Amino acid sequence: MIQSIDNSQTPRIHQGVADITQMHNNLTLAQAQNGSDQSVVQAQLAVMDETTLRIKSTLSEIEDLDYAEAVTRMNKEMMSLEAAMGSFQKISSMTLFDYIRG
Repeated sequence: MIQSIDNSQTPRIHQGVADITQMHNNLTLAQAQNGSDQSVVQAQLAVMDETTLRIKSTLSEIEDLDYAEAVTRMNKEMMSLEAAMGSFQKISSMTLFDYIRG
């Protein structure tokens, strides 16, 4: 292109300008794609950070479990379930007359 300018070759100068414009456009598109890719990477890093935090929290809950308290809670819930099942069994076996008398 420099030789074209020195020799005043207008068609080659126009072609050089068109080539430079095309290179500029390609570079701009590459930068836009790079920015888009970086945005995706940042979003994935945020998801990974959140997942890591959730996993660490779950692990901490498991490691710090108070077994005595957990067994007590489970026994209490089992007693409640058994009581509910017994009540349901009594109610479901009653007839309307038993219910009215009762």
